[in-house]
Amino acid sequence: MHTFDVVVIGTGTGGQTAAMELAAEGFRVAVVEQSETPGGVCALHGCQAKKYFYEVAELAAKAAHLEGLGITAQPRVNWAQISAAKNKFTAKVPENTVAGLTGHNITYIPGTASFDTRNLLRVGDEKLEAEFFIIASGSEPMQLPIAGSEHLLTSNDFLALEELPSRLVFVGGGFISFEFAHFAARLVDDPKEIVILEAMQRPLGPFDGDMVMQLMASSADDGINIRCEAHISEIEKTAVGYIIRLDNGEIISCDLVINGAGRAPAIESLQLENAGVDFSRRGIAVDTGMRSSVETIFAVGDCADTLMLARVADQEALTAVHNILSAKGEGEQDVISYDEAPAVLFTYPQLAMV
Repeated sequence: MHTFDVVVIGTGTGGQTAAMELAAEGFRVAVVEQSETPGGVCALHGCQAKKYFYEVAELAAKAAHLEGLGITAQPRVNWAQISAAKNKFTAKVPENTVAGLTGHNITYIPGTASFDTRNLLRVGDEKLEAEFFIIASGSEPMQLPIAGSEHLLTSNDFLALEELPSRLVFVGGGFISFEFAHFAARLVDDPKEIVILEAMQRPLGPFDGDMVMQLMASSADDGINIRCEAHISEIEKTAVGYIIRLDNGEIISCDLVINGAGRAPAIESLQLENAGVDFSRRGIAVDTGMRSSVETIFAVGDCADTLMLARVADQEALTAVHNILSAKGEGEQDVISYDEAPAVLFTYPQLAMV
């Protein structure tokens, strides 16, 4: 049995922020991580990693718009070089993450965490007891109930591709599909067909409708075919790629199919029911102080039923830390508001909302 003041589950941006802030306040902190590559989605597969592709795609887009206005030749892009640069960055993330935690006197424990009780966590053969827990287990690619879904690439897979073929289909009309489709439109040598399939009447539901219509028009100009109310019945692998069968009988052929339908909270292995923590498929239910239904267990970041944004996770982590300090008699209780939380879609042009 190992005893700590606080155990944090997850090494993403929210988990690291919470752990380091608490350690700086003198708490005995442990961090548990089940992934063999600590560091979280943002650094390894999301907002930081994708910037390598976006920066080059944006430069190519600007050059295209400025042709004839001083730009006389379009730049040639090389996906493999971009991927190599991204990999050079992400390769250092796991080691730097663990070093950063242990350098702040935080105990790092690799393994899968599951609750035995509200005060006791099991990691392999070890038991961890703590007064407080902060769950920051992040998210994972959403599973889609489609025949042949095993053929779908995840967003992680897409950013790990060493080369990009010319016929791509993205399933789902959210952040991931739009950003990656715009990368492909600019970074593929000869993009023959880039398709986004959205089941609803329009994509990008959280964004202003008029702004989405403008982005859709701009996307079409860049060769991105956005299909709304498109319902997939089956994905089939062939000798030369894949075919997608729609409910209306239409067939779409492509080289790769990417799951861009979003991410789901990674909470299944935690056995939250043993701790009495309320949750749904949307994540762990929390109040504005980031407390779960159990007062001593907090949830922050993608695993909580809030906004899946990295900077929001950081603020949620700070809110949880402040409330743990308050519970120990240091300072007032804190609450978080999402009214002014910004979100940016890294397409070209970009789309933002608050």
